[in-house]
Amino acid sequence: MIPYKDEEIVQLRNNNTELKQIPKIEEKQTYHDFFLNYLLPNYPCILSSDFTKHWQSRKEWCLSDGSPDFEFLQVRFGNACVPVANCKEEKYGSHPKSEMTIHNFMSYWEKYKQRGYPEDMDCLYLKDFHFIREFPDYKAYETPEYFTSDWMNEYWDKRNEICDDYRFVYMGPKGSWTPFHADVLRSFSWSANVCGKKKWIFFPPGEEECLKDVHGQLVFDVNSEDLKNPKKYPKFTELKHRIEVTQLPGEIIFVPSGWHHQVFNLEDTISINHNWLNGCNVDISWNYLKQGFTEVEQEIQDVKDAKMEDGDWYQHCQMMLKADKGINFPEFFDFMRTIVLPRIEILKQQTKSIDRVENEHETSHMDTRLSTKGDITQTFTTPHWLNKDCIQFDINRVKYILEDMLKNEEFANYNEEVNGQHIKQIEELIGTINQSIECCDVDM
Repeated sequence: MIPYKDEEIVQLRNNNTELKQIPKIEEKQTYHDFFLNYLLPNYPCILSSDFTKHWQSRKEWCLSDGSPDFEFLQVRFGNACVPVANCKEEKYGSHPKSEMTIHNFMSYWEKYKQRGYPEDMDCLYLKDFHFIREFPDYKAYETPEYFTSDWMNEYWDKRNEICDDYRFVYMGPKGSWTPFHADVLRSFSWSANVCGKKKWIFFPPGEEECLKDVHGQLVFDVNSEDLKNPKKYPKFTELKHRIEVTQLPGEIIFVPSGWHHQVFNLEDTISINHNWLNGCNVDISWNYLKQGFTEVEQEIQDVKDAKMEDGDWYQHCQMMLKADKGINFPEFFDFMRTIVLPRIEILKQQTKSIDRVENEHETSHMDTRLSTKGDITQTFTTPHWLNKDCIQFDINRVKYILEDMLKNEEFANYNEEVNGQHIKQIEELIGTINQSIECCDVDM
C-alpha cells in the first residue's frame, strides 16, 4: 500500500537531512521502488548513462569525442529563436537575458571555444529553450519512466488559452553556470546531460536560510566571499549541509522539491531538463504558494490600509501572486480539478473492468492467469503510473489539497460575492471524489 497521509509523507522526508552524497542508480528498478525510495521521501539521486544511451539527441547532437556537434545543431535547428543568459553579468539577482537564433549562438559558441574561453568575451548560456514546442516531430529523448507522472506539464498542455510548458533544453560553454536557486513553484526537476559535465551544489530544505542576507535575499553565488561577512550574512556559520556532485555525460540527476542548488558547466554541455510535480510533492508547492500569498499581503499592506474593499483586496493579492509565482489560488484549484477528474474516470473504468473479469473468472473457472486482483490491475499499467494504487494515491493527494484550501483563512474569509463560488466548487469536487471512493469501494 502506498502511503498517502500527509503525516506519513512528511515523516519520510525528515530522513533526508543526513545525506552525505548523492546515490547513483546503475540498474533499472521498478517504478514502485523508485516512488517509495526517492519521490515520496524527496530524495536526490543520479541515474546512470544507460538510461539515455538510446536517445536520438545523444547520437546526433554530439561528435565522437563527446563534444557538441555545432554544425548539426546549426543546420537542423538554426532558425529557432532562443533565450540566452550572460553569465558574466548580474541584474536583479539573475543573469540578464537576450534572444538569439540557434544559428548565431552556435557561431558564437564555436568561436568562444576556439579562443579558449577568453575573459574578454561574454559567457553566454542558452537556457529555457522550449525545444518540444518548437520541434514537436523531432524525438530528441524519452522522459524516464520514473518522471512520467508529471502534473505540471499535463495541466499546461491542456490549457488552450496559453501555450506554455516546463520542458527545456540548455546549451552552454565551459564555465557557464546557473546562480543559487530553488525550482519554480518548488517543483521537482530532472536534468540529463546529452553531452558534457556539470557540477551541482545542493542544500537540503531549510539550509537556504543560512544563505540569506540581513534583508532575507538569497546569495547569488554560494562561493561568494561575501558569505564570510557576518554583518551581511549573519546565519552563514550555522550552515550544516552542502553536497557536491559531478554529473557525467548521459547521466540524469533528480532534483527534489525545495532543494536549493547551484550548477556549473565543467565542459561544453547540452542538457535536457523538466520541471514537474505530482502527488508526492504537490503539498510542498501548495504550501509555497500559501506562503507567497502571505508575503504579498505583507508587502502591499498599505493598499489595504487605504480602505480597499475586501473583494478588491483579495483580487489584487491574487493578481500579485500570479505575477510573482506564475499561478494563484483559483488557478491552483483549476490545476487540481484538471488532474483529478480524469483519474476519477480511470478509477471507475478500472473497477468496472476488474469486476467484469473477476465475474467471468468465477463463472468459467478456466482463466488461471487472472487469479488475483493484483495480477488483474497490472493489465491497466500502461503507463505504469496509471495503475490503481497510483490513481488512488493521486486522488487522495488532490483531496488533501482541496480540504486544506477550505481551511485556509486567506481563501475562505473574503465576502461570498468574491470567493463563494470558488469555495462551492471546491466542496463539490470533494463530494465527487468521495462518491468515486464509495462507488469504487476502495480503501482511502
